Amino acid sequence: MMSMTRTACDLGAPFDLAFLHAARSPADMIYRQELSLLAQRNHGLKLALISGTAPAAEAWAGFTGRLSLPMLQLIAPDFTERRIFCCGPAPFMEGVRAMLGEAGYDMAEYYEESFDFGAETAGNFEGEPEAAPEVSGQTFRVSFAKSGKVVECSPGMTVLSAAREAGLRPLSSCQRGICGTCKTRLVSGEVEMNHGGGIRKREIDQGKILACCSHPLSDIELEL
Repeated sequence: MMSMTRTACDLGAPFDLAFLHAARSPADMIYRQELSLLAQRNHGLKLALISGTAPAAEAWAGFTGRLSLPMLQLIAPDFTERRIFCCGPAPFMEGVRAMLGEAGYDMAEYYEESFDFGAETAGNFEGEPEAAPEVSGQTFRVSFAKSGKVVECSPGMTVLSAAREAGLRPLSSCQRGICGTCKTRLVSGEVEMNHGGGIRKREIDQGKILACCSHPLSDIELEL
């Protein structure tokens, strides 16, 4: 979604794009600041932010609640005439499909991103990450800066798995290092990251990693 939006804005050609971003809270909205800036600078981009809950820490001017047909009609009254691209957790995309079907939308114009890599296709995917590095039975401590939690990360365990062991629920999707959803900053320590293209070189240089395909090579601290 972001790649397509950036490209439309970078090309400078006339376009008409409605970008709907639904999340549990404003804090969970990926690219919120960048999207707002792009919308301010490009008249062809209409941005609608949808928070599942009303935030108590800030004045919220966006939509609140779950994405619904009435909400979609307010945001893009001509949605039945548009091509729709959808990305998100499977239950979310399933709900969008059902909502559009109810509205009589032509599903031939609907596209969604799939992270369902079955056994019959996973082995043929060129971007599939390599196996976890061998760590000779070593166990490392993983500390989470924001929550203050610390867990032991056993051999072969990813940073994402360690976060879940700590009771955290960081955003994640494909778990193959492709989508970039689980991006976070490595505050200290060293990891082995075998990604499939979900992170940029400049982000790696800035200390960011993909939690789903990173394995600790030392005690580490994360921004989570």
